[in-house]
Amino acid sequence: IDKSQPAYAEFYVSDYADNRTYDTVSYTPDRITFSPNPIDFGKRRVGDKPTLDVVIRNDQPAPVDLSELRLLVGGPYTITAGAIPPTVTIPSGGTHTVTIEYDASRDSSTAPIGKDLDTMFVKTTCSEFKLPITGFAVEPIIAVDDWDAGTVDVNQRECLGTGLRIRNLGSETLVITSIAGDAGTNFTLSNPTTPPLPISIPPKGQVLLQQICYQRADVGTDDIDVTFTTNATKGDSVSKWKGQTQSPGPNISGYDWLERRVNTLHAARVYVWNTGNQALTVTDVTFADGTRYYPPGSNEGNYVFKIVGMSQNGTAVTTANIVGDGSGTATDSVDVDVLFRPDAEANFTADIRPVFQAAPPTIPTRQLRGVGILPEIASAGWNATCEETQPGIPLTRNIDIINDGTMDLTITGLGFATGTANTWSLTTPQLPLTIPIAGRVSVPVTYTRPAGDVGASTATIEINHDAVPGIGTDATTLQATGRLLSLPFNVASCDQPEISVANIDFGRQAANCDAPILEFPINVTGRGSLDISAIVVEGADQASFRAIEVLMPDNSTVPLPLTSRFVLLAGQTARVRVQFTPTRPNPVTEPAPWVDVSYAAQVRVTNHITGEPAEFQQDLLANIVGSSYVSPISIDLTNDLAAQQTREPGRNVSMTVRTTSSAWNTANVTALTVHVVYETKALAYAPGSIQTAAAGWTFAEPTISTDPTDANRSRLTFVGSGPALTGDGALFTFDATLLLFPATSMSQTFTSTQTLVIEPIRPCVPVAVSGDSTALYNCAITRRLVSLSSTQTRMDNPTPNPSTGGDVSVDFAVGIPMRTVIELVDMSGNVVRTFANEKMAEGEYNLRFPTAGLQNGAYVLRMSTSVYTTTKKIVIAD
Repeated sequence: IDKSQPAYAEFYVSDYADNRTYDTVSYTPDRITFSPNPIDFGKRRVGDKPTLDVVIRNDQPAPVDLSELRLLVGGPYTITAGAIPPTVTIPSGGTHTVTIEYDASRDSSTAPIGKDLDTMFVKTTCSEFKLPITGFAVEPIIAVDDWDAGTVDVNQRECLGTGLRIRNLGSETLVITSIAGDAGTNFTLSNPTTPPLPISIPPKGQVLLQQICYQRADVGTDDIDVTFTTNATKGDSVSKWKGQTQSPGPNISGYDWLERRVNTLHAARVYVWNTGNQALTVTDVTFADGTRYYPPGSNEGNYVFKIVGMSQNGTAVTTANIVGDGSGTATDSVDVDVLFRPDAEANFTADIRPVFQAAPPTIPTRQLRGVGILPEIASAGWNATCEETQPGIPLTRNIDIINDGTMDLTITGLGFATGTANTWSLTTPQLPLTIPIAGRVSVPVTYTRPAGDVGASTATIEINHDAVPGIGTDATTLQATGRLLSLPFNVASCDQPEISVANIDFGRQAANCDAPILEFPINVTGRGSLDISAIVVEGADQASFRAIEVLMPDNSTVPLPLTSRFVLLAGQTARVRVQFTPTRPNPVTEPAPWVDVSYAAQVRVTNHITGEPAEFQQDLLANIVGSSYVSPISIDLTNDLAAQQTREPGRNVSMTVRTTSSAWNTANVTALTVHVVYETKALAYAPGSIQTAAAGWTFAEPTISTDPTDANRSRLTFVGSGPALTGDGALFTFDATLLLFPATSMSQTFTSTQTLVIEPIRPCVPVAVSGDSTALYNCAITRRLVSLSSTQTRMDNPTPNPSTGGDVSVDFAVGIPMRTVIELVDMSGNVVRTFANEKMAEGEYNLRFPTAGLQNGAYVLRMSTSVYTTTKKIVIAD
């Protein structure tokens, strides 16, 4: 009995004399609501301990007593505040808050359905309520294999052919940033590594680290720990590398099967040979424990590696003589047959060694290696509502078949189970179908509701696959059982109400300028009616979205947040108006360049069967997305004096105000107020000289005033307007007369600058400005370009070029404090090194970088800021 739901019954009683009576009984539960409901902690990093407040509200006119409040499971969830008993009385309209803590101390992917689940049980005097609690914790977990190079001859180079396996056993991407411990040892690791650092490994994925070798110049033993620095806090991040050398003498080879399907059988052959000058007799080849089976204690039925026996010249032998002549070449050898049968998805290694009648000073060892792999299939059916399955209109949805295993997955059959109604159909891909590791294939499945059919419908799709191990006797035969995956599909009945919402995409909007309002529908179909009790925005970017009001079917409006429930009958639609107010990127607080910012949130619609307190369709969410941008422009002031050109006092200089931007299509600049600030004693505006250059724009004669920040400077204020600017170019020109101002001596230089001040256009249109200057040299006027500092932004040619080894040096300068990026780019456009990506102060700099590790060839050294980009070509020829 669900005591959170109301109940009603009618009694009809009659006796043998046909006397009849009629009575009724009803049950009304306490009307309390919970927020949030369900209680969802979402995705958390392992080690976090978040808390969530659950508010219990009394929506009935009388007080309600909460006599019990507890968690049914416990485990990672605990109640840290608000537990009951003792009994709590909530007055009408009052609330009681319960705080739940989620101890995300373990990876939730190990849980049965990949989440940590619990239920909060609440008991009142009359009713009982159960609220689901969900959350999942993720983390990367590293597992790196060890490597034993075995016993090799002095100066013999032994390399790990298949590579060192590094696995991510966790549920979040593992990133390896550095590898340490091999430097200065007899082990070598390529630089850069293969694959290069940083190395990213997806959840449950793996990589093979290549080009690891061992070589020693004298007789001895090596044993080192190589440490992998990652973002993981759990797992084995240390790989033990071992190896030893011997003087020429007996030796044995190893074998690596690479990757093989679990429980399939694979044969190989290794060899025992002699490079010394003394004849040896081989009596056996065994594993470290002296047996022919691995792992220790295994037998014919459960081994992973097996040594079958020895043969010489094609004949099976139990002993064999190996003749040595001191030449360093084997004059005779013994063949050893070995088997590999992986019993799990794992990496397997085992040392093997020969046994001699008279043991030489050093017994060589080598490894048998192999990896067990297996495809894993994952898929799920789907459910559909009555509203989604209108009579005669096909509903098509995809199912995804995913390979979560460690080898390719093969699908050999896909179809509906026997007896499935012909209202269901699917588009079968060409079979057999191969799905690679971490790959997926989408298959459309269609349901069409017949006219007049209001009932539910179900179907099952059966998938034949090879996500099973072998039978253990050969390399190809697979187990017959477990090769069928069944997927259920359900279509709801149209005999009850159904509710659905749609998503909103606001598209690209101007940050701090646009505040668009869009709507999403709440549709009720089927039969009956539903109460809407709450419409709440939630999610990471909820502050940028606001649910304003609900437009009801009769065109009335209900303001949000709701103060009481409203009812929607089957067939009715209400529309929720949502406003988007993006605030980033913010040019005031964030440095350039300003990239688009994405926003996402959800609107939760809490709904109930009319008159019932329990939520009808849980987690009914309308997803809301949008992005925002700014449209930066630059306005520059220049004059018509070339560098080092002179002009006598009393003559005019022509000034030009220009605009540039890469975002004219969104800037929408239709009006500007431009202030030209100059030294009063150095220039004078030439009346009537203003000429408008931008098409369709007009600029009036400027007003002249004293600059409010410096009494020795004046300000020309130009006000103009016109159609939205669509491209780079001049806005207007004007003339200014050069004035001969006094100097204390003819050798003294007096520099006069002209700067621009632009009245703010809109918050989403940041403006960068630059000015110009004039200077007096011995009563002659010349010109230089304005710099906002004593340094001009630039990058010189790198030296040496070509570079034949060692370091490359390049001088560069930053004119004004700004974010500066310096990168080395190959001829395919790939960034191979980044030397700077930060806000740098003005000044002169020198960059020096080594060429070690770079492939020979041509590169481009690129320097870029928000307003400046240059490249220099360099050739590496080490």
